[in-house]
Amino acid sequence: MWVLEYLRLLNVEQKQPSLPFLKKLMKRHRLVFPFENVSKLLIDQYKKKQIITVEEFLDRRKNYDMGGTCYTLNIQFARLLRELGYVVSYIRPGNEHLALLVGLADSQKVWYVDVGTTAPILAPLPLGIERQTPIFAGEKVHLRKGEEPHTFTYVRTIGGRQVSKKWAFRSDQRYTLEDLMQPIQQSFLENGPYMSCIRIDKWCEYKQRMLSLKNTVLTMRGGGSKTERSIKSLEEMKAVLQDTFHLPKLPVLEAVEQLEARGHLLIKKSANIQS
Repeated sequence: MWVLEYLRLLNVEQKQPSLPFLKKLMKRHRLVFPFENVSKLLIDQYKKKQIITVEEFLDRRKNYDMGGTCYTLNIQFARLLRELGYVVSYIRPGNEHLALLVGLADSQKVWYVDVGTTAPILAPLPLGIERQTPIFAGEKVHLRKGEEPHTFTYVRTIGGRQVSKKWAFRSDQRYTLEDLMQPIQQSFLENGPYMSCIRIDKWCEYKQRMLSLKNTVLTMRGGGSKTERSIKSLEEMKAVLQDTFHLPKLPVLEAVEQLEARGHLLIKKSANIQS
């Protein structure tokens, strides 16, 4: 059964549904399954008319160190949570992102859950009250309750400055997988947000920091600080994936080659590197 394999990859023992267990699952998921668009560029474009199975998702992680973007990561996590006994619904903040509302069968409380984000959301956020994630290297995510019932706005800030678009959503507007097929297919258009770049984000539990690679810029947040470093070559990019992200099998060089073939030149390739 894939549930046991999923939990094995997360290094988590199965327990009864609870908020503490949900927190643990979420944090482990952010550690094990990276937010990355390499799989979107290399594989998913050929399967954009169907959602991959859980077994395919797990095999990609084991064989290629892949995770996915918001659709893949949150859909697969939702499947796991349902099998474990949680009540899960899909929501679309800003009508462009996918996140989850998760509850317990014997409770009316609902939490905002997102394992498919580049933001440092490492625990569920309760709905119904003004709530924000703990400050992480100056970064916060706020869920602001609207004036009308069931309305909320997702706001991401760094140092008190808004750094991305506000995403409005309704907690009573739920989506099915069938509803998601059209936006998933649209995300593969040439002007899609992750179709012309390299983006890899991962939680590093050992050093308590968030890692982010945006094309040739490596950003590390943690301990109340942020450092940036420019990647100068494909050799260095490959080393960063292996030594910093601990994703040695992620085929990022093949993704760079595909982007270059489509006219998106990210970095000058050295003659002696093989992909």
